[in-house]
Amino acid sequence: MATHRLKVMADYFAFPVWDAGGSELGVLPDSLAVGDALMSDLWRWAAEYDALADSMYSWPSPARRNEFAETGLTLARRLQAELGPTFEILYFDCRSEELCSL
Repeated sequence: MATHRLKVMADYFAFPVWDAGGSELGVLPDSLAVGDALMSDLWRWAAEYDALADSMYSWPSPARRNEFAETGLTLARRLQAELGPTFEILYFDCRSEELCSL
């Protein structure tokens, strides 16, 4: 049974994992017991979102937004796999702007 709820969601200039258990605060990266590869990929995904600031906060194309969203979903699934069943991982999809359970 899940005892912790986290949300994977990109936001400008922030680590993309958030407490979804009520506080809605960002999670400190060092507090996650995940591998270096996943941590690097989360940071890279966040940097891609930050780059939108240079383009007036708009997606260059619908295809790029879809690609970004699919990458985020994959990262959320990887986070779930690495953290295990004591965590419930949710994903905020930028296409629908909805919070989804995995």
